[in-house]
Amino acid sequence: MSLEADATWALVGRREELDLVFGWLRSADAGVVLAGAGGVGKTRLAVEACVMVGEDLSVEWCVATRAAASIPFGPLAHLVVADRATGVLTDTLRETVAAIAARPHRTLVAVDDAHLLDEASAALVHRLAVSRSAAVLVTVRDGEPVPDPVLSLWKDGLCGYVELQPLSQDETTELVTAALGGGNALFLREVLRAGREDGALALTRGVWRWRGPIGAPRRLADLVHARLGWLDPAQRELLALVAFAEPVPLELLRSLADDAVLAGLGRRGLVAADGTDGSALVRLGHPLYGEVLRAEASTLEAVAVARRLAEAALATGFISGPHLRRVAAWALEAGVELPLEAVLAAAREALAAADPSRAERLARLALDRRPSFAAALALARALEALQRHEEADAVSAEAIDLATRDEERAVAAMSRVQALHYGLGRVGEAEAVLRDVATVISDPAWRDVLAGHRAMTLAFAGHTEEAAAIAVPLLESPDERVRLRALSPAASLLTLGGTTDRVLTASAACVEPALRLRGELPAAPFWVASTRLLALLVAGELAEANSLLDLIDRVDAAADAESRGFVHLARGRLALFEGRVVTAATHLREAVALLDDANTAGRQSWGLCLLAEALACMGDAGGAQRAVEEADRAARPTTHLYDGDAARARAWALVAAGLMSDARDVLFTVAEANKARAPVYELFALHDAVRLGTPSETAQDLAELAERIDGRWAPVFAAHAKAARRDDASALDAVAVHFEQIGAYLLAAEAAAEAAAAHRHAGRTGSATLAAARTATLAAHCEGAMTPVLRHPQPDLGLTDREREIAVLAARGWSSPQIAARLVLSVRTVDNHLQRVYAKLGINRRNDLSSRLTLLEEPLAPQVE
Repeated sequence: MSLEADATWALVGRREELDLVFGWLRSADAGVVLAGAGGVGKTRLAVEACVMVGEDLSVEWCVATRAAASIPFGPLAHLVVADRATGVLTDTLRETVAAIAARPHRTLVAVDDAHLLDEASAALVHRLAVSRSAAVLVTVRDGEPVPDPVLSLWKDGLCGYVELQPLSQDETTELVTAALGGGNALFLREVLRAGREDGALALTRGVWRWRGPIGAPRRLADLVHARLGWLDPAQRELLALVAFAEPVPLELLRSLADDAVLAGLGRRGLVAADGTDGSALVRLGHPLYGEVLRAEASTLEAVAVARRLAEAALATGFISGPHLRRVAAWALEAGVELPLEAVLAAAREALAAADPSRAERLARLALDRRPSFAAALALARALEALQRHEEADAVSAEAIDLATRDEERAVAAMSRVQALHYGLGRVGEAEAVLRDVATVISDPAWRDVLAGHRAMTLAFAGHTEEAAAIAVPLLESPDERVRLRALSPAASLLTLGGTTDRVLTASAACVEPALRLRGELPAAPFWVASTRLLALLVAGELAEANSLLDLIDRVDAAADAESRGFVHLARGRLALFEGRVVTAATHLREAVALLDDANTAGRQSWGLCLLAEALACMGDAGGAQRAVEEADRAARPTTHLYDGDAARARAWALVAAGLMSDARDVLFTVAEANKARAPVYELFALHDAVRLGTPSETAQDLAELAERIDGRWAPVFAAHAKAARRDDASALDAVAVHFEQIGAYLLAAEAAAEAAAAHRHAGRTGSATLAAARTATLAAHCEGAMTPVLRHPQPDLGLTDREREIAVLAARGWSSPQIAARLVLSVRTVDNHLQRVYAKLGINRRNDLSSRLTLLEEPLAPQVE
């Protein structure tokens, strides 16, 4: 869009602000927010800035209005890419940001009155700023509620912030003299124009004079009324049309009014067009005009305006192209019937613009008028986006019946599975749908796509062997669609099986086709990103995983709640591996909250399990136990893919409670249960047991796992168990170095603490001191983690694991019978252990245990980064 500054009105008193804005826009910063009272000159300054940077940036000028606020992407519709129609906001945002970023010249997206933006437009502006895919320049009015994504532009430091103040008296004098042409620029302009129109302001002998009183209004709206009072009925009627529907196509307005009427409004500055060709749009000269006109109109008048616009659009052919969604909105409001093709196209556009409510109305209208596969699929997707799974299932079934081609049948079947499996938890019915539809599809590629989809449902349900038998061979398919659909289930199962090298190779090869084929398989980019991310974590490639998460954050800054929940969950998992326990808990709490209402894949229970582990490592026994109990309540009977982590979380909650024997029993049970189905869970459970003091029982199994599990974890886990079993100080030093190289600071600190103890046992005081100092340095990364090794840095004091466990419970107030019942011992055995504890600690009674154990268990004092 071409912009020109109004030369009639000098830009007075704004040179410093203009230079600041110009500098920011030309730099690599995300952009600028211009704030100030209504009419203070924000728009004029923004236009001047856009004109100045026009040679360096490709400017997209957009104006937000209250009239367009109900239509997603209303003022930014010309920027939106709608290759896919899922009804999910994140899909449309990702497409649009990528298209803008791919332009040959850097783009400046300028939005006037951004406080009036609809949710989708605000999210797009925010994402452009976060990803640096375009520069942004927005104006906002003081005192108005601002959408959260727009607010975060300056609150989160994404954009520079300039608050315009009213002009000074000297600047006002300069402006009036130059423009006859301070204070509020709009106020001045309206006062002067009104004075010239009624003759009060006139040039006499070369001097401008005002004759009579200046009717200084109490509110600026009074000036607007004064200006509108000069309009004849035809002009006021046309202005009302623009007020309710701006921006309005120029050609459409010409079909509704005489050119002379429109030209008269233009001369008075009440309306403005961004050009003169067929694509030109007409807007009000200032948002205040629209506010006054809309406030005075009744509901019936608004409906009448919508009817006139819709009927005119039909008569003049404005029912296709970029104006279709706006025409459809007018038609729905006024009950005007559009051609069936236009209704269906508008439904798809509404889905692409993440407007599922409007898409539902349009798609249902199209389906009622003429049943078709396209209408049924659009309605099913709209209902699924609205979380109305029962209705989505029924309409998807109807879409299958209406399908005439293999691709349609496959797409409809996957839509129905989305509702049945992930929405309603009816796994058996979902599998039956996939099997039944496959029997009527002749194209082998689409049959394989459905097979891959079925493998995903089986994997989530815990049928890993059956899922792997289906999905893994499909990774070798010559058809890209099949490989993409098979990647998610195959990669999940291969990752849990420890074959991460193959997953990383396959996911890297799938990036390009996932982006290219996202029109047919909308979720393909997420399949690739999520599976690669989990494989990197399981492989111990923590730095690369962190880089991938940063990339996802930049691209999906305003993604839907479920996608954001997954990202926070992954960040929490990464922080746990790194040993940053407070950071892990923060991300995992955020993930759990986001997945409260968007948990189709059943990941909320997984997040709670990981949260329990983080809280246990922080020493919060009560919080860890509550997280485990909440995870049990949130668990979905259709999701068993994460059961290994759920069981490990229970073990860590027991550790925090001081029940070490019970925790070790749980870990060995987890290891045994996952030998065949998920060796990675066996690997981590056995290493947890090493951390709890049982290297002898785990060393051989870990050595065998290191021979067949890819990645960096298995070899160092096996080396840790071997070194700890032999009390080999040098080997433990080396293990600590390996863990630090991976980025696993908590594990490194624990190994260093064990090395310090081993050096002391061997009488190497100097080496022990160095290892202890290294322990403190490494623990400083771990945000106060209190795992057993760090809480008990002096195992040479003589307490056995059983003695320490009983002593801790006794110190916490447990009676001997309670301890005996919990640990399945006799009361006499418990008392005998306690007597040995008293002797070793130099005390005589139970009451002294608490203070003595507090000294023994004093954790290192690391600092939070």
